[in-house]
Amino acid sequence: MSCRGNPLWLPLSVFLKYLKIYGSVLNKSLIIKMNKKKVYKTIVCLAYSRKFGGRCVAGKEIVNNEITPNWIRPVSDIDTGELYKNHIRLYNIKWPKWISVIIVWFMQSKPQPNVLDVIKIPLLEPKPGVYQSENHLINPREPWIKQGSLSASQLPELCDSVPSLWFNGYHSFKGVNDRMPVEITNQSVHHSLLLIKPDRLSISVDKTFSQVKIRSDFDFNRERYQLVVTDPNIEYLYHFKPEGEYEIGSEVYLCISLGEPFEGYCYKLVAAIIPA
Repeated sequence: MSCRGNPLWLPLSVFLKYLKIYGSVLNKSLIIKMNKKKVYKTIVCLAYSRKFGGRCVAGKEIVNNEITPNWIRPVSDIDTGELYKNHIRLYNIKWPKWISVIIVWFMQSKPQPNVLDVIKIPLLEPKPGVYQSENHLINPREPWIKQGSLSASQLPELCDSVPSLWFNGYHSFKGVNDRMPVEITNQSVHHSLLLIKPDRLSISVDKTFSQVKIRSDFDFNRERYQLVVTDPNIEYLYHFKPEGEYEIGSEVYLCISLGEPFEGYCYKLVAAIIPA
């Protein structure tokens, strides 16, 4: 006897049809989810700088234990991309995982990246800006993993071979070659990070109306630059010093970053001062 004569057959057949479609869609989504691998990129950290109320991390990518020329700047989904402490759960590969978990979740002072750390960072996708082509969106659900540290003796190999810091000739009130018009930057600049070795370097402390500004003054390829410093270690070191100019006699390297547009200009910033 056929079921088609049964009055329940029509709604049952419709239910089975939609169950089949739903099952197919569910199966495909599960397959996609299973095939979607966690994406990590490993960098040597060359900047851990102040950005608005948060931090900016940047470094050169390591592939097959070789440091490449490619820069990576992990960013958050905030409009300006800065990272806060809740975005970074830094585990140390040398510690048992349970120790890292306790430190990250329960200690008030959480581990943060240091310059020259080798870090494996969880990412979702590239998120390039107009000129900040190095930006990659982080995966906030996964931990960052510190794998070790790089020796400062390797810094000369990591320097970018450039004739100048993008375009010169545009100065702020207290800067020299420290900014570029947004229009020129958007049209002609395709990267926003550089590692250089200056010919000389001094740090100036300027205190105006209870505000402290730390600036760098250096020469690079016969051009003079005066740029604001956003390296938090240098800011802390010089914040309470008297106003004045302080020569840095030792050999150092500078990570230069091109910041977010501000009042029609993009400013060049010293994101890290790295002793050799």
